[in-house]
Amino acid sequence: MIPVKRTSTPDILKQNADKWLKKLQEAIINLEEIENDPTSSKEQIQAAKKKVKNAQDKYNPGKTAKHKINTVKQPLYDMFSGKCAFCERKVEISAGRIEHFRPKSQYVDLTFDWNNLLYACEVCNNAENKGNKFPLDCDGSQLLIDPTDEDCDIYQYLEFYWDKEAQLAHVNGKDKRGKVVAEILSLNRTDLIQYRSRKLKALLVILRQLRETRDKKARDEDASYKKAIECLIQSCKFDEEYTAFALFYILPYLAHAPHALHISEAIEMIKEVGKRSPSYAKFARIDDLSSLNKYE
Repeated sequence: MIPVKRTSTPDILKQNADKWLKKLQEAIINLEEIENDPTSSKEQIQAAKKKVKNAQDKYNPGKTAKHKINTVKQPLYDMFSGKCAFCERKVEISAGRIEHFRPKSQYVDLTFDWNNLLYACEVCNNAENKGNKFPLDCDGSQLLIDPTDEDCDIYQYLEFYWDKEAQLAHVNGKDKRGKVVAEILSLNRTDLIQYRSRKLKALLVILRQLRETRDKKARDEDASYKKAIECLIQSCKFDEEYTAFALFYILPYLAHAPHALHISEAIEMIKEVGKRSPSYAKFARIDDLSSLNKYE
Protein backbone atom coordinates (compact mmCIF):
# COMPACT_ATOMS: atom_id res chain seq x y z
CA MET A 1 0.00 0.00 0.00
CA ILE A 2 1.30 3.43 -0.93
CA PRO A 3 0.01 7.01 -0.58
CA VAL A 4 -2.06 8.01 -3.62
CA LYS A 5 -3.14 11.53 -4.56
CA ARG A 6 -6.87 11.68 -5.23
CA THR A 7 -7.85 13.22 -8.54
CA SER A 8 -10.79 15.54 -9.15
CA THR A 9 -14.36 14.24 -9.26
CA PRO A 10 -15.31 12.88 -12.70
CA ASP A 11 -17.91 14.88 -14.59
CA ILE A 12 -20.39 12.00 -14.58
CA LEU A 13 -20.52 12.10 -10.77
CA LYS A 14 -20.64 15.88 -10.65
CA GLN A 15 -23.64 15.78 -12.94
CA ASN A 16 -25.47 12.72 -11.65
CA ALA A 17 -24.46 11.81 -8.07
CA ASP A 18 -27.28 13.70 -6.35
CA LYS A 19 -29.90 12.39 -8.77
CA TRP A 20 -28.63 8.81 -8.45
CA LEU A 21 -28.57 9.03 -4.68
CA LYS A 22 -32.17 10.24 -4.57
CA LYS A 23 -33.25 7.31 -6.76
CA LEU A 24 -31.35 4.90 -4.53
CA GLN A 25 -32.93 6.27 -1.36
CA GLU A 26 -36.37 5.94 -2.94
CA ALA A 27 -35.63 2.35 -3.95
CA ILE A 28 -34.50 1.51 -0.40
CA ILE A 29 -37.63 3.03 1.12
CA ASN A 30 -39.76 1.10 -1.36
CA LEU A 31 -37.99 -2.16 -0.45
CA GLU A 32 -38.52 -1.56 3.27
CA GLU A 33 -42.22 -0.89 2.73
CA ILE A 34 -42.64 -4.06 0.66
CA GLU A 35 -40.68 -6.18 3.15
CA ASN A 36 -42.81 -4.84 6.02
CA ASP A 37 -46.03 -5.57 4.19
CA PRO A 38 -47.18 -9.09 5.17
CA THR A 39 -49.15 -9.36 1.92
CA SER A 40 -46.06 -8.89 -0.27
CA SER A 41 -45.07 -11.87 -2.40
CA LYS A 42 -41.55 -13.22 -2.83
CA GLU A 43 -41.59 -11.95 -6.39
CA GLN A 44 -42.43 -8.42 -5.24
CA ILE A 45 -39.62 -8.49 -2.66
CA GLN A 46 -37.12 -9.79 -5.21
CA ALA A 47 -38.18 -7.13 -7.71
CA ALA A 48 -37.72 -4.40 -5.07
CA LYS A 49 -34.27 -5.74 -4.18
CA LYS A 50 -33.31 -5.71 -7.83
CA LYS A 51 -34.33 -2.05 -8.07
CA VAL A 52 -32.05 -1.24 -5.12
CA LYS A 53 -29.19 -3.17 -6.73
CA ASN A 54 -29.68 -1.39 -10.04
CA ALA A 55 -29.79 1.97 -8.27
CA GLN A 56 -26.56 1.19 -6.37
CA ASP A 57 -24.73 0.20 -9.53
CA LYS A 58 -25.96 3.10 -11.63
CA TYR A 59 -22.45 3.91 -12.87
CA ASN A 60 -21.63 0.33 -13.92
CA PRO A 61 -23.99 0.18 -16.89
CA GLY A 62 -23.31 3.87 -17.45
CA LYS A 63 -20.90 3.32 -20.33
CA THR A 64 -20.88 5.69 -23.24
CA ALA A 65 -22.35 3.99 -26.27
CA LYS A 66 -19.60 5.34 -28.48
CA HIS A 67 -16.46 4.52 -26.52
CA LYS A 68 -17.67 1.75 -24.20
CA ILE A 69 -15.78 3.26 -21.27
CA ASN A 70 -16.97 3.04 -17.69
CA THR A 71 -16.80 6.71 -16.81
CA VAL A 72 -16.33 6.07 -13.09
CA LYS A 73 -14.09 3.01 -13.08
CA GLN A 74 -11.71 4.43 -15.70
CA PRO A 75 -10.73 7.49 -13.61
CA LEU A 76 -10.23 5.20 -10.60
CA TYR A 77 -8.05 2.89 -12.70
CA ASP A 78 -5.99 5.89 -13.83
CA MET A 79 -5.71 7.34 -10.33
CA PHE A 80 -4.28 4.08 -8.98
CA SER A 81 -2.15 3.40 -12.07
CA GLY A 82 -4.07 0.20 -12.71
CA LYS A 83 -3.15 -1.22 -9.30
CA CYS A 84 -5.31 -2.43 -6.44
CA ALA A 85 -5.46 0.32 -3.82
CA PHE A 86 -4.75 -2.23 -1.09
CA CYS A 87 -2.39 -4.97 -2.31
CA GLU A 88 -0.78 -3.08 -5.25
CA ARG A 89 -1.34 -5.91 -7.72
CA LYS A 90 -1.88 -4.81 -11.32
CA VAL A 91 -5.48 -5.43 -12.36
CA GLU A 92 -6.95 -5.12 -15.85
CA ILE A 93 -9.81 -2.66 -15.84
CA SER A 94 -12.25 -5.37 -16.94
CA ALA A 95 -11.40 -7.36 -13.80
CA GLY A 96 -11.04 -4.44 -11.39
CA ARG A 97 -13.69 -3.48 -8.86
CA ILE A 98 -15.12 -0.15 -7.77
CA GLU A 99 -14.46 -0.37 -4.05
CA HIS A 100 -16.62 1.60 -1.61
CA PHE A 101 -14.22 2.29 1.25
CA ARG A 102 -17.15 2.91 3.54
CA PRO A 103 -19.56 0.17 2.45
CA LYS A 104 -22.55 1.38 0.47
CA SER A 105 -24.73 -1.01 2.46
CA GLN A 106 -23.94 0.94 5.65
CA TYR A 107 -23.18 4.42 4.31
CA VAL A 108 -25.85 4.92 1.67
CA ASP A 109 -25.17 8.66 1.37
CA LEU A 110 -21.61 7.90 0.23
CA THR A 111 -22.56 5.47 -2.54
CA PHE A 112 -21.73 7.98 -5.27
CA ASP A 113 -19.23 10.10 -3.32
CA TRP A 114 -15.97 10.21 -5.30
CA ASN A 115 -13.93 10.52 -2.10
CA ASN A 116 -15.30 7.16 -0.95
CA LEU A 117 -14.38 5.24 -4.10
CA LEU A 118 -11.20 3.21 -4.64
CA TYR A 119 -9.94 0.79 -7.29
CA ALA A 120 -9.48 -2.77 -6.03
CA CYS A 121 -8.73 -6.27 -7.21
CA GLU A 122 -11.44 -8.90 -7.00
CA VAL A 123 -9.75 -10.68 -4.09
CA CYS A 124 -9.30 -7.66 -1.83
CA ASN A 125 -12.84 -6.52 -2.68
CA ASN A 126 -14.63 -9.82 -2.10
CA ALA A 127 -16.74 -10.73 0.92
CA GLU A 128 -14.02 -12.91 2.46
CA ASN A 129 -11.71 -9.90 2.69
CA LYS A 130 -12.76 -6.21 2.61
CA GLY A 131 -16.30 -6.78 1.34
CA ASN A 132 -18.69 -4.81 3.56
CA LYS A 133 -16.31 -4.69 6.51
CA PHE A 134 -15.57 -1.33 8.09
CA PRO A 135 -14.41 -1.87 11.69
CA LEU A 136 -14.23 1.00 14.17
CA ASP A 137 -12.24 1.27 17.38
CA CYS A 138 -13.77 1.96 20.79
CA ASP A 139 -13.77 5.69 20.02
CA GLY A 140 -15.61 5.23 16.75
CA SER A 141 -12.55 5.92 14.58
CA GLN A 142 -12.02 3.86 11.44
CA LEU A 143 -9.39 1.12 11.52
CA LEU A 144 -9.01 0.47 7.80
CA ILE A 145 -6.69 2.71 5.76
CA ASP A 146 -7.67 4.70 2.68
CA PRO A 147 -4.47 5.26 0.62
CA THR A 148 -5.83 8.62 -0.58
CA ASP A 149 -6.35 9.95 2.96
CA GLU A 150 -3.76 12.70 3.27
CA ASP A 151 -4.14 12.77 7.05
CA CYS A 152 -3.24 9.10 7.45
CA ASP A 153 0.41 8.03 7.71
CA ILE A 154 0.24 4.54 6.20
CA TYR A 155 3.72 3.57 7.37
CA GLN A 156 2.92 4.43 10.96
CA TYR A 157 0.70 1.36 10.97
CA LEU A 158 2.14 -1.04 8.39
CA GLU A 159 5.62 -2.56 8.15
CA PHE A 160 6.86 -3.86 4.81
CA TYR A 161 9.26 -6.54 5.97
CA TRP A 162 11.81 -8.56 3.99
CA ASP A 163 12.72 -11.81 5.76
CA LYS A 164 16.32 -12.34 4.62
CA GLU A 165 16.48 -15.95 5.76
CA ALA A 166 13.17 -17.08 4.28
CA GLN A 167 13.50 -14.66 1.32
CA LEU A 168 9.88 -13.60 1.75
CA ALA A 169 8.18 -10.19 1.70
CA HIS A 170 5.54 -9.75 4.41
CA VAL A 171 3.21 -6.90 5.37
CA ASN A 172 2.99 -6.70 9.16
CA GLY A 173 0.81 -4.54 11.37
CA LYS A 174 2.80 -2.35 13.74
CA ASP A 175 -0.16 -1.90 16.08
CA LYS A 176 -3.79 -2.91 16.43
CA ARG A 177 -4.88 -0.81 13.47
CA GLY A 178 -2.16 -2.16 11.22
CA LYS A 179 -2.91 -5.74 12.21
CA VAL A 180 -6.61 -5.25 11.43
CA VAL A 181 -5.73 -3.86 8.00
CA ALA A 182 -3.35 -6.70 7.14
CA GLU A 183 -5.82 -9.32 8.36
CA ILE A 184 -9.01 -8.00 6.74
CA LEU A 185 -7.32 -7.38 3.40
CA SER A 186 -5.35 -10.65 3.56
CA LEU A 187 -2.19 -8.80 2.59
CA ASN A 188 -0.11 -11.91 3.27
CA ARG A 189 -2.04 -14.35 1.13
CA THR A 190 0.21 -16.92 -0.53
CA ASP A 191 0.14 -15.57 -4.08
CA LEU A 192 0.93 -12.01 -2.96
CA ILE A 193 3.89 -13.14 -0.88
CA GLN A 194 5.23 -15.11 -3.83
CA TYR A 195 4.90 -12.25 -6.33
CA ARG A 196 6.30 -9.60 -3.98
CA SER A 197 9.18 -11.79 -2.85
CA ARG A 198 10.20 -12.72 -6.38
CA LYS A 199 10.26 -9.09 -7.48
CA LEU A 200 12.06 -7.72 -4.41
CA LYS A 201 14.65 -10.48 -4.46
CA ALA A 202 15.57 -9.64 -8.06
CA LEU A 203 15.82 -5.93 -7.24
CA LEU A 204 18.07 -6.59 -4.25
CA VAL A 205 20.43 -8.61 -6.44
CA ILE A 206 20.73 -5.67 -8.85
CA LEU A 207 21.25 -3.25 -5.97
CA ARG A 208 24.00 -5.37 -4.46
CA GLN A 209 25.83 -5.46 -7.79
CA LEU A 210 25.62 -1.68 -8.08
CA ARG A 211 26.97 -1.11 -4.59
CA GLU A 212 29.93 -3.32 -5.39
CA THR A 213 30.87 -1.06 -8.33
CA ARG A 214 32.87 1.54 -6.44
CA ASP A 215 34.88 3.14 -9.24
CA LYS A 216 33.05 6.26 -10.50
CA LYS A 217 34.73 6.18 -13.92
CA ALA A 218 33.71 2.57 -14.40
CA ARG A 219 30.15 3.45 -13.47
CA ASP A 220 30.02 6.34 -15.93
CA GLU A 221 31.33 4.23 -18.81
CA ASP A 222 29.27 1.13 -18.12
CA ALA A 223 25.97 1.18 -20.03
CA SER A 224 24.66 -1.81 -18.10
CA TYR A 225 25.26 0.08 -14.83
CA LYS A 226 23.11 2.96 -16.03
CA LYS A 227 20.37 0.57 -17.17
CA ALA A 228 20.43 -1.08 -13.76
CA ILE A 229 19.99 2.32 -12.10
CA GLU A 230 17.03 3.02 -14.38
CA CYS A 231 15.51 -0.36 -13.50
CA LEU A 232 15.76 0.32 -9.76
CA ILE A 233 14.39 3.85 -10.07
CA GLN A 234 11.47 2.54 -12.11
CA SER A 235 10.68 -0.07 -9.44
CA CYS A 236 10.11 2.77 -6.96
CA LYS A 237 7.61 4.65 -9.10
CA PHE A 238 3.97 4.57 -8.14
CA ASP A 239 2.80 2.84 -11.31
CA GLU A 240 4.88 -0.27 -10.56
CA GLU A 241 3.55 -3.29 -8.68
CA TYR A 242 4.43 -3.59 -4.98
CA THR A 243 6.09 -0.17 -4.84
CA ALA A 244 5.91 -0.08 -1.04
CA PHE A 245 8.68 -2.66 -0.69
CA ALA A 246 10.91 -0.80 -3.16
CA LEU A 247 10.36 2.42 -1.19
CA PHE A 248 11.90 0.79 1.87
CA TYR A 249 14.49 -1.58 0.44
CA ILE A 250 15.65 0.13 -2.75
CA LEU A 251 14.99 3.87 -2.79
CA PRO A 252 16.97 4.92 0.34
CA TYR A 253 20.03 3.06 -0.93
CA LEU A 254 19.93 4.98 -4.18
CA ALA A 255 19.96 8.28 -2.34
CA HIS A 256 22.21 8.17 0.69
CA ALA A 257 25.93 8.88 0.74
CA PRO A 258 27.23 5.70 2.44
CA HIS A 259 26.26 3.75 -0.66
CA ALA A 260 28.03 6.11 -3.08
CA LEU A 261 25.07 6.45 -5.41
CA HIS A 262 23.37 9.79 -4.62
CA ILE A 263 20.80 9.48 -7.40
CA SER A 264 19.04 12.86 -7.58
CA GLU A 265 15.74 11.38 -8.78
CA ALA A 266 15.74 9.00 -5.81
CA ILE A 267 16.28 11.92 -3.44
CA GLU A 268 13.28 13.77 -4.86
CA MET A 269 11.12 10.65 -4.68
CA ILE A 270 11.96 10.15 -1.01
CA LYS A 271 11.04 13.75 -0.28
CA GLU A 272 7.72 13.33 -2.10
CA VAL A 273 6.76 10.22 -0.12
CA GLY A 274 7.95 11.87 3.07
CA LYS A 275 5.41 14.68 2.62
CA ARG A 276 2.62 12.15 3.11
CA SER A 277 4.34 9.94 5.67
CA PRO A 278 6.39 11.32 8.58
CA SER A 279 7.19 7.71 9.48
CA TYR A 280 8.75 7.13 6.08
CA ALA A 281 10.57 10.46 6.24
CA LYS A 282 12.20 9.34 9.49
CA PHE A 283 13.06 5.89 8.14
CA ALA A 284 14.61 7.31 4.97
CA ARG A 285 16.52 9.96 6.98
CA ILE A 286 15.00 12.72 4.91
CA ASP A 287 16.72 15.45 6.96
CA ASP A 288 20.08 14.18 5.70
CA LEU A 289 19.15 14.47 2.04
CA SER A 290 19.57 18.24 1.75
CA SER A 291 23.31 17.84 2.12
CA LEU A 292 23.66 15.31 -0.68
CA ASN A 293 25.10 16.37 -4.00
CA LYS A 294 23.46 15.59 -7.30
CA TYR A 295 24.80 12.41 -8.85
CA GLU A 296 26.55 13.09 -12.14
